[in-house]
Amino acid sequence: MQTFPFYEYHSFVSKLSGEEIISRLVKKFAEEEPINDHFAKGKTKAFTFRFHRVIASGSRNSFNPICYGEVIPGGGKTTTVHIKMRIAYPIYILWIIIFSMTVFAHVTLTYGSFKTDGMAGVLFATCLMAIFYGAHYLFYRFGFKRNTKKTISFLVPYLDLRPVEKSPGLTQFNA
Repeated sequence: MQTFPFYEYHSFVSKLSGEEIISRLVKKFAEEEPINDHFAKGKTKAFTFRFHRVIASGSRNSFNPICYGEVIPGGGKTTTVHIKMRIAYPIYILWIIIFSMTVFAHVTLTYGSFKTDGMAGVLFATCLMAIFYGAHYLFYRFGFKRNTKKTISFLVPYLDLRPVEKSPGLTQFNA
């Protein structure tokens, strides 16, 4: 089940076999120190994997996505890799609470402004609350979306992946 907005689904194909993809991921997850700029911690199980990027020590980023993947061998030709990325649940719940508070504040501010100042008050309340809605967008855009792009930019060259169009069966993927 996809929930808006802190989930992303991607589907890729690779010339590597399923075993090669999993072995590369196992090797990457076993690193104690990053060999390059990308450092990840995770687990593999048969043809599925779960991981998150590890960022510089001493810094914290709660928007860093947790990635779930499924490798589907293609019988000697191409291997399909489905990846689902999501934000940590506590951050998702916090975002919903803050957004709900913003909507409630908008409704009460608009109602109070309409009672006292009429349409000019409603316009003022809407303009004021647009700042908060813009902050929510930036929270999403520069938090979660930026980190999902960084994760994909690590995976694509590392596993020799090429994107494919999303298929209807992808929404049924449960890692």
